[in-house]
Amino acid sequence: MSKLAVERDDLRSCDDDELDTRLINSRKELFNLRFQVATGRLDNVARIEQVRRQVARILAIQRAREIDAAEAIDADGYDAEGGPDGDGGAPSIERKERRRLRRRAASAHAEVAAGEAAAAEHAEAAQHAAEAQPEAGADEVDSVEEAGVGEEEAVSQDSEDAQVDVAEQAELEEGE
Repeated sequence: MSKLAVERDDLRSCDDDELDTRLINSRKELFNLRFQVATGRLDNVARIEQVRRQVARILAIQRAREIDAAEAIDADGYDAEGGPDGDGGAPSIERKERRRLRRRAASAHAEVAAGEAAAAEHAEAAQHAAEAQPEAGADEVDSVEEAGVGEEEAVSQDSEDAQVDVAEQAELEEGE
């Protein structure tokens, strides 16, 4: 049996919660791999493709299970155990779907939080690098990003500079 077939059988034998956990972990790994590519630290670029395919396999298995569960419900609205859907029989598809969507939202929230933490770390590193360099004049800095200043800070700095220029102009006019 090939390695792929063993992995596929292993995924199929997992319960829904284990699949969700593996999906979350695979997506986190994919995020980290993409981040490493962007920073030039990834040696094995083929790993991205492997993880993408693993995510696709997990999603395919989850979707197949959803379809099987939906087919288990009769056209009469009764589930496989004979009880009305959602009225004392097996958990309804809608309830399972809501649970799955809550788990996905939680994992997406965790990925966003990890991304924000990585972005904050990157911004802090850029700020330390900017502080370590000798002070550059305004003509030497080509862009806001090279200066290590965020967009909001640059906009507020521009507005402060404009206010200072207006105040200096008013003082010069009063002196004349």
